[in-house]
Amino acid sequence: ETKTDSVGCIRAITLPGVDPPIKEKLSAHSDAKCSFTFEVEPHAGIGLEEYRATMTAIPLTDGKTLLRYNAIASMSEDGLAGILEAYNKFLDGVAQAAEAAVPKAKGEEMDVVVVGAGFAGLYLIHRLRNLGFSVKGFERGGDVGGTWYWNRYPGAAVDVLSVDYQYAPESFGRELYDDWKWQQKYATQEEVHSYLR
Repeated sequence: ETKTDSVGCIRAITLPGVDPPIKEKLSAHSDAKCSFTFEVEPHAGIGLEEYRATMTAIPLTDGKTLLRYNAIASMSEDGLAGILEAYNKFLDGVAQAAEAAVPKAKGEEMDVVVVGAGFAGLYLIHRLRNLGFSVKGFERGGDVGGTWYWNRYPGAAVDVLSVDYQYAPESFGRELYDDWKWQQKYATQEEVHSYLR
C-alpha cells in the first residue's frame, strides 16, 4: 500500500473532459521542513509540458499556518484554454450539486452560501449568480481579499508576474480584464487587494 506522503507515489487527478487523468508524482517530502514537492507528468491532451511545485507550511505566531506555494509550469495556449473549460464544467457540477444538497434554512433562503471572499470565493459568488442561483457570501475579515487582506506585513507581494493574479476574461468579463492595469511587474499586497475590491 502506498502512503500519500511516500516519495515516488503517484496519484491521478480527474478533471471533466480531460482524458487520460493527469498524473502527479510526489518527488520530495520533508516532515522537518513541513514541505513537499510534486511533479506532474507531461500531458498531451491539455498541452502540459512541465509542472513542478513546492508547498511549504510556515507556522505563524498566532497559531495559524501560512502555506507557501511555488510552481513552475510550461503549457500551450490551447492547453490553458482546455484547463479553464474543464474548471468551468467542474464549477457547473458544483452549482448543480449545491442546488440539490443545500438544505433550506428558516428565514432567508439561499441556494448557496460561500465562505471566504478571496480570489476563489469572489469568483464563485459571481459565477453562481450568473447561473441564476441566490448566493450569500461570508467573510471573517473586515474586507474582501482573503490572503491579500490578512497578510499586510511589510514587503508583502506576489512571487509570480502580477498578470498571473488577474481573472481571465472568461471569468469576470472582458471589461475588467482590459481596464485593469498592474502598476508593478510583481504587485504588492496593497495593489492585489485593490484589484479584488
